[in-house]
Amino acid sequence: MKIVLENICFAYDREEVLSDISCSFESGCFYSIIGPNGSGKTTLLDLVSGFVRPERGRVLLNDARIDSFSRKELARNIALVSQDYDINFPFEVKDIVLMGRHPYIPRFSSPSAKDLERVNEIMEACEIMHLKNRRITELSGGERQRCVFARALCQDTPVLLLDEAFSNMDINHTLKMLDLVKQAVIRRNKTVINVFHDLNLASAWSDILLMLDNGRIRAFGDSSHVLTIDTIKEVFHVDCVIEYNEHVKARQVYFPPV
Repeated sequence: MKIVLENICFAYDREEVLSDISCSFESGCFYSIIGPNGSGKTTLLDLVSGFVRPERGRVLLNDARIDSFSRKELARNIALVSQDYDINFPFEVKDIVLMGRHPYIPRFSSPSAKDLERVNEIMEACEIMHLKNRRITELSGGERQRCVFARALCQDTPVLLLDEAFSNMDINHTLKMLDLVKQAVIRRNKTVINVFHDLNLASAWSDILLMLDNGRIRAFGDSSHVLTIDTIKEVFHVDCVIEYNEHVKARQVYFPPV
């Protein structure tokens, strides 16, 4: 699914957060949005998901305006793992993951055998099968995040949005979840748009980087184009060294101790 943003502007309480954003995201590609705090990364995902509407400009999904889709149609096309993922009601883990199948279950109907099979497949892949009967309120932050991640994968949407989806996971589970996403991009032609704070993980796993600064696109392209010493100095206000790392097959950024 192709996503196009045309001349997008957005403001909260008259304070402009995004200004003149124009870009497109293609199927079969892993994108990462990077930038300082407050640069508009989460707001950009909220616009793509249809959660908020732009003040000016338009968001298109396969040439159709996003506001022309019903909520169920959006849920069948876009899954979001938000950084605000708190679930305070004591649902069991298997029921949380099953929520990802709701866009496909007719009203007043029960989940099909195929739905339940998919839930089990995803729980196995995300290594949470042993937690299936646990209440989500009893889990650690990283375990909860993997449950919400599994729910989004269970939606089986062509577009997957990840807003700091790995922030509470240890590095072992972060790498495993990233591999699941990358394989979905390669094998199922998904469009993945991910917000990352870690520049090196973003560079290693992404096909294309989008750097935001003060609500505007500062750079958009592969890591050799986006991750430069001058750009990082201008946007993040830090000095760095950048080298190609043969182990990860990508440019990596190194910062001197302060």
